[in-house]
Amino acid sequence: MKVSIKTFSIFSFLLFMFLAGCSGSNGKTGATGPQGPAGANGTNGPQGPQGSQGITGPTMPVIQSLSVQGVPAMPSSPVTTTVIAQSAQDLALTYTWTATSPWSVSPSSVNSQTATIIAPSGYDITGTATIKVSDTQGRYAIGMIALSTQGNSAPVISNISVYPQPVYTAANLVCNANDPDGDTLNYTWLIGGTSVATGSTALWYSPGIPGYYTVGITVTDNSGNSVTGSSYVSIASGSPWPKFHRDIQSTGLSPINTSSTTNTLKWRYPTGGGIGSSPAIGADGTIYVGSSDHNLYAIKPNGGLKWLYTTGNIINSSPAIGVDGTVYVGSTDGSLYAINPDGGLKWSYPTGGGIGSSPAIGADGTIYISSDDNNLYALNPNGSLKWKYTRGNYVQSSPAIGADGTIYVGSSDYNLYAIKPNGGLKWSYTTGNIVNTPAIGSDGTIYVGSDDHNLYAINSDGTLKWKYTETDAAYSTPAIGTDGTIYVGSRDHNLRAINQNGKLKWIYSAGDIIGSSPAIGADGTIYFASWDHNLYAVNADGSLKWTYLTGSWMDSSPAIGADGTIYVGSYDNSLYAIH
Repeated sequence: MKVSIKTFSIFSFLLFMFLAGCSGSNGKTGATGPQGPAGANGTNGPQGPQGSQGITGPTMPVIQSLSVQGVPAMPSSPVTTTVIAQSAQDLALTYTWTATSPWSVSPSSVNSQTATIIAPSGYDITGTATIKVSDTQGRYAIGMIALSTQGNSAPVISNISVYPQPVYTAANLVCNANDPDGDTLNYTWLIGGTSVATGSTALWYSPGIPGYYTVGITVTDNSGNSVTGSSYVSIASGSPWPKFHRDIQSTGLSPINTSSTTNTLKWRYPTGGGIGSSPAIGADGTIYVGSSDHNLYAIKPNGGLKWLYTTGNIINSSPAIGVDGTVYVGSTDGSLYAINPDGGLKWSYPTGGGIGSSPAIGADGTIYISSDDNNLYALNPNGSLKWKYTRGNYVQSSPAIGADGTIYVGSSDYNLYAIKPNGGLKWSYTTGNIVNTPAIGSDGTIYVGSDDHNLYAINSDGTLKWKYTETDAAYSTPAIGTDGTIYVGSRDHNLRAINQNGKLKWIYSAGDIIGSSPAIGADGTIYFASWDHNLYAVNADGSLKWTYLTGSWMDSSPAIGADGTIYVGSYDNSLYAIH
């Protein structure tokens, strides 16, 4: 929405960045649930249950709130900005304030949580104050809040808070705003580009998939004047690996330290067919994997069968697990299945073609899935169609979701597509044939491989950042390490480590790497499978840590369990647990 020329506009914009050098750590027990609503007689409702045990929390500093007082300001007068932040690892923090000209920061505000900003000498002048909160390890978070001098009467946002973070089950959304004219204000919250709540305070329930989303707030008065603000929300999960490549951005990065994991067989579970599906892991440790025998298997952490669900054809799709434990998986019979945690069918949605891709779950619980009928489907949590986007050709590429809710998916028509949360096209970029899943870096860069022998790095606006040329097709989905290094496999038998600037870091030679995509432990170990029948563990410097030989070739991508166990399927009809 546009702000009237005669009205005041202030954006409260908090940007939490996940930076190089961050690594996962064990999370804390989730916070006790919020107080229930007032009962009919005016008394408070019951207190909500305690949150579940977290797997991991953020490693960079977390900005809890950023506020401004004294805006709109009189020309040449001071305004006060305040940041509240904490270190996830209890490290000392430093604070650096800057402001856009002609606004200026008082020299007394050096390394302070509170800054004095001097307004320019004119009316209706906007600007931005920026705070950089750094810890002693060089990791930092950046927040920005907009400034304006007097001359209008639109609503004014003084504070936005999203807590607790990271979010395991639910987050409180709070916006403090006022209107100089005393008008009634309306509030609309968006997470990942999708409307999720209204009101100055709201409760948002997590979709259960770890990663990052933008949080937006629009405050509108009864004259139609509006202001907007935004921040980022960090999502955690009780599951160590709830979907293909683990998180919303499909980075393949685990918070679990696997330095003690060796090439020792924990157990092996035989199915009735080859396993091209990549495992997913529930919060209770159950491993879900599909097989060419048409079944989805739920296997207990000890290797025993919990249940199986039979579809109409091969399951190469990797399951995705919702926050309520629902398991979503596609089949080449053309349907997406939603299966309850007890193995019973919740619903199924038929498409017009086989489904080899894996589902992604959005901020509002929308399930995104590709089909060989040339469509990307967006399905509501109840299994009804939200929208579908038609591409030029069939695709096995699985969707990845950016922090702003943009859905990225490749196609056999030689394009990478960026689709808005409402189903409209944002942009497309021409490559070769794409069968893998894009991975999204902390700065919004999209990395995707192609059969034209290139790994592409594409900016979030759809322009090319760089491309790295290999000697054969790049079918493997890239993985992104804590320092931003991109790891990608190729049919030329090599796993490559590529720096964020597109320059080669190192190469490790193995067998053909076709469908298997790397998984990365918090200690930096890279795990991938090959057509030479081996599961590889490679150190962050490119040296071999160990291998494990299975009975056949592998397209399955490894998943990392909460105790560091590596789960991977093989076309010898078995799921392996290696510890």
